[in-house]
Amino acid sequence: MTNDCCVQLAEFEFLLDGVKVGTPSVSNPGGDNPGGETPDLAVDGSLATKWLDRRQGPLVFDFGSPTTVDGYRWSTANDAPERDPVRWILEGSDDETNWDLVDERVDGDFQTPSARFTYTPILELNSAPAVQSFTVDRSLISAGVPVTLSWEVDPGTIGLSINQGVGPVTGVTTNGVGAISLDPGPTVTTVYEITATHANGDSTAQLVVTVTNMPVIHEFLATPAIVGPGESSTLSWEVFNADSLELDGVAVTGDFLAKTLAASQTFTLSATNANGVVTREVSVTVVEPGVPVINEFMANNDGDLVVDEDGDDSDWIEIYNPSGAVADLEGYFLTDDAGDLTKWAFPEGTLGVDGYLLVWASGKDRSVSGSELHTNFSLKSGGEYLALVKPDGINIVSEFGPGGADYPDQDAGVSFGGFGEGEQQGYFSTATPGTENSSGFLGYVKDTIFSVDRG
Repeated sequence: MTNDCCVQLAEFEFLLDGVKVGTPSVSNPGGDNPGGETPDLAVDGSLATKWLDRRQGPLVFDFGSPTTVDGYRWSTANDAPERDPVRWILEGSDDETNWDLVDERVDGDFQTPSARFTYTPILELNSAPAVQSFTVDRSLISAGVPVTLSWEVDPGTIGLSINQGVGPVTGVTTNGVGAISLDPGPTVTTVYEITATHANGDSTAQLVVTVTNMPVIHEFLATPAIVGPGESSTLSWEVFNADSLELDGVAVTGDFLAKTLAASQTFTLSATNANGVVTREVSVTVVEPGVPVINEFMANNDGDLVVDEDGDDSDWIEIYNPSGAVADLEGYFLTDDAGDLTKWAFPEGTLGVDGYLLVWASGKDRSVSGSELHTNFSLKSGGEYLALVKPDGINIVSEFGPGGADYPDQDAGVSFGGFGEGEQQGYFSTATPGTENSSGFLGYVKDTIFSVDRG
């Protein structure tokens, strides 16, 4: 902090877009506060009071709930400039036990204003590392199969390189986005690390490419994944290191096969070599003309993209008509209870070909045609059942969490639904309420690791 005696300040403010954020409760564990100059005076809004600690202990600010800030500042007190902070560390925690570094000023003495009752300039927080993403197109491969590494970094990055002999990649990066193909790919399991040099500090990210002697089914797709009765879908696959392939138990060769379907079906591709068998499934949905489906939903809406007419960040369910005929929605049901398939009914209304409709899963129970629709239930972010049911109250059109399995945990602002040509169920990179789904992913990958050196 400052000298060997004391540290003091009149006010401390956390900021977002230059505006003060709330008034947290403040404590000073282990502090010695003479003359009643206690830590609460650091946030009382008055420059005429101050916090003083003769032991230079920490100040702990508790907002009571997760709070977003992008800067902070503090003010000098009434006297004794030698007590002004000149070096410090700022950390954040969501449990008051595990603390992460947010900002530090330890390499030199901060130029504290010499005038009394004066705020420092706003001290901006670099909340995002220079490396924003680092991915690979094939994380599981046979030895030597080509891979492509891709990244996104802050455009202000001044140096960029990848280990394992790849070297500098600044020259293949444009506006912060770049990629490089490695052919041949690694022959053993390899950890790749990208390092970005930035004025705000260096940062790195890692990913793992695992090399296996088992067969690898890189892709198994159905195009299109939604068809009408009697229409065909082409199954295609990309497989490495397999001696034989079977589709639903029947030997196949080549890399594609067309199938004509009368009803929805799930196909299983099996790849075999001397080391074992690997399987992959893909589903094709057969829809009747004019029958809608659940396309996407968000069970933990953070309000960043859409809010309902009351301004609430209610959960939502996107209904889509993939068929070639107008869908009559009247009498269809939405439910979050497999034991009650008629829980909430759609009012009179239609959905055009390739049309989308957003239904709020708010619990507000509003079903007036021509107005925003609200179910009489909300969605659980920890997982539950969700289904769209035909007007007969028996036949399920689409569902998530069948057989009591529940859909998986949902993070704030992340949607879930069907994606890709194989119509897999998974999370979406970007939620798209009311429009065509974006690219998706099956789950959260744990092997990409970010670290930041703030210097």
